[in-house]
Amino acid sequence: MVTIISLKANNFRRLNFKDPLYFPKGLTIIRGRNEAGKSTILEAILFGIYGDFNILREIRGDSQAKLLDVVNHASNRAKVEVTFEVEGRKFRVERIIEKVGENARQVDARLFEVTSGNDRLLASGTQRVNEEIVKLIRVDWREMIASNVIAQKDLERLIRLGKTDREKIINMFMGLESYNKAIEALQEEKRTKNAELEKKETEKKALEDYLRTLMSLEEELKKNREELQAIEQILPSLEEEEKRLSETVKYLEDLYKKLRERKSLLEKKKYLEENLKRNEEELSETRKKIELAKQGLAEAEEKLKQLQQEKEVLEKELTQTEKEYENAQSLLAKISELWNTLEESKRELENLEDEISIISEKLKTIEKVNAEMVQISEELKNTEEEIRKVRIPPLYIYSSIGLALLGLLLSILNLPAGLAILFSSLVPLFVGQQNKQKTLLYLQDKKSKLLSQRSVKEGELRLLEREREEYEKLLKRRAELEEKQKLILGQLQSVAKLEDTVGLEQYVARLQEEVEKLQKKTEELRKYYQQILSETSKTDQNIHNLKKTLEDLSINENARNKDISNIREQLKAVEEQYASIHVPQPPFEIEGLLMPVSENDVEDVEALLQVYHREYESKTREVASKKAEKNRLEQYIRQAEEQLKELPKIKEDLDRLEKEDKNLKIEVEAREKAIQILRDISSKRRSMFAPSVEQNMNWIVSYVTGGRYKAVKINPDNYDIEVYDAEAGRWMRRDIYSGGTNDQMLLAMRIAFTLALLPSAKGTYPRFLFLDEPLGSSDQERRQQIVKLLANELTRVFDQVFLITHVEIEEPPNSTLIELVDGKVAETRRITSQEEG
Repeated sequence: MVTIISLKANNFRRLNFKDPLYFPKGLTIIRGRNEAGKSTILEAILFGIYGDFNILREIRGDSQAKLLDVVNHASNRAKVEVTFEVEGRKFRVERIIEKVGENARQVDARLFEVTSGNDRLLASGTQRVNEEIVKLIRVDWREMIASNVIAQKDLERLIRLGKTDREKIINMFMGLESYNKAIEALQEEKRTKNAELEKKETEKKALEDYLRTLMSLEEELKKNREELQAIEQILPSLEEEEKRLSETVKYLEDLYKKLRERKSLLEKKKYLEENLKRNEEELSETRKKIELAKQGLAEAEEKLKQLQQEKEVLEKELTQTEKEYENAQSLLAKISELWNTLEESKRELENLEDEISIISEKLKTIEKVNAEMVQISEELKNTEEEIRKVRIPPLYIYSSIGLALLGLLLSILNLPAGLAILFSSLVPLFVGQQNKQKTLLYLQDKKSKLLSQRSVKEGELRLLEREREEYEKLLKRRAELEEKQKLILGQLQSVAKLEDTVGLEQYVARLQEEVEKLQKKTEELRKYYQQILSETSKTDQNIHNLKKTLEDLSINENARNKDISNIREQLKAVEEQYASIHVPQPPFEIEGLLMPVSENDVEDVEALLQVYHREYESKTREVASKKAEKNRLEQYIRQAEEQLKELPKIKEDLDRLEKEDKNLKIEVEAREKAIQILRDISSKRRSMFAPSVEQNMNWIVSYVTGGRYKAVKINPDNYDIEVYDAEAGRWMRRDIYSGGTNDQMLLAMRIAFTLALLPSAKGTYPRFLFLDEPLGSSDQERRQQIVKLLANELTRVFDQVFLITHVEIEEPPNSTLIELVDGKVAETRRITSQEEG
């Protein structure tokens, strides 16, 4: 029997357990929100035990799942440890997975036996550990998932299994594994014998084909011997013809070569004679060009001499004219500058006179403004004096005193009006005070206006004072300008050498005219001078070109003389070489060749050579073909004779293979009958299993549905379910019911299937059951019934029942609750009877 003791996982998907998570016997509820890592506990346990990442594909239903998926994305390494018990012995398996680039691999695996002393290492390395695990448990992971793992999303697993796989699982749990092994062994023997039979059939067919080949080989050998004899008779005459054609071709090739050389030499001689004539003509032409170049050089040198003399005279005249032009221009510029300065001074003086006249008019108002200032000051003084003298009028004071005395007297006399008159004596004082205030306000307003007028007049006086200062500056500037004009006039008279300024304008006009004439003359001389320079340069360049031409012509003359000498030597050598080449005589009469021949017949000889060359090649190919055919026939005859020696042995081997083939067929048929007998026996024993499944299903369905459905039956071919509906009064297919009821039927069938197998299961069958989210589609009432079934009934059969759920349920007594949050154990709690109460 197999039970799970504990699990420790680090970075296995979302799981990160600091300490081992222990699993007691009884019902264990693993609860948490989505993606808390609940189902990953199942994956970690099965992967930890078996080490095959295909477990993840099977549980998740994802064919693309990879080993890389088990390593947490935030880490490069994952580790899982599972401690389990088999038949009273405890074992611990450890596995480590590491990322390698875009993939991952299991880098280490170890299996220990846990004893009271030190743990004993049983195996290390992935392959060795996997082999030892299968030996210990004797159940592979596919069989365990099919029978001991029940998932809401995969309740139809047994129904969907193929018939062979389903029979294999049932046989294994019923202790019929020997049948499986016997059938597999017989099937393997049958496959081996079939393979051997096919091999023998292939050998037999090959020998039969080979025998037919040898039989036909005798006929072919006779024909080839006749062909070889015919070739041996004709081959000597063909070889003689080939030899005569070979000698003919060699002679014609030599004749063609000699004729072509003689013709080439004649053509070269003609070319050299023509080249000699052309070079002699070019030499004569070159000598004429040399004479013309010498004559042109003398004329150019004479012209250059005249141009240089004319250039010297022109340079002197240009220098004198430029100097006179510069002096006149400088004098005109100086006079113009003085004249412009004088004109500017005159314009400035005129402007000053206008400004002086305007300011003089303004200054005439100073006396008037001063008189107004005196008058305003006097009025202001009088007003201030009046303000100081303002008092309450005496009439009001006397009236107030009189009334006060009268009121006092009446009060002394104890008359009621005395007090009233006494208080009314204040009225004249109040009225007098009001009049005083009005007078003061009037005078102060007047004083304010006078102060404002005085301030305005003081501003006017300040402006006039500034005008006076500006007036004095303008008078000073006028004096300076008048003095400057006198100075400039004196300078003009001095520069122009005039006694007065009366004729100054006429002088300036004459000077301007003279400057323009000198400028024009200078420009003309410069232009003519540039023409002389250009002509001199051209003449100088012409002389340089003529000298270069004479040099080139001299070199050309020498080259032509040298070429003529070389051509004459080559011509002599060609004539000697031509005389040394003789036309060869034919070794025998050649058809198509007319003797004697000359270099003019080279094309005819070439055409004849090509005809004989083709005949020679054709004959050579014919001889080679006959020789090759002779060799082929000789080799074929030797091989055929050698092969025909095997004919008796082939017939003997064929008889032996026919006997062996017959015996193998008998053995294959015997194994087929044995396999069928074993299958029939296991089928009969399995047919006894279906009623047990139905019996278990009846009470489980009744338990879960609260007695609503009590009878079910199972199709033995595909293990699908039909339910007896009391209301309908007939058997109904389970898939016509609601999704929740349908899932409950399948859940009952899966549990009943496992329960029916247990009495006949072998000793190491897993004593734990995993249920992954079986409550999701059930209502509250049936959900609670399923939990009671697990806690009260299934724990009598299984040592450990694991319920994975995200649903809040009423926790049954004596169960264990494991709460997961984000891959970590948030709480582990044992539910007691007292807690439940």
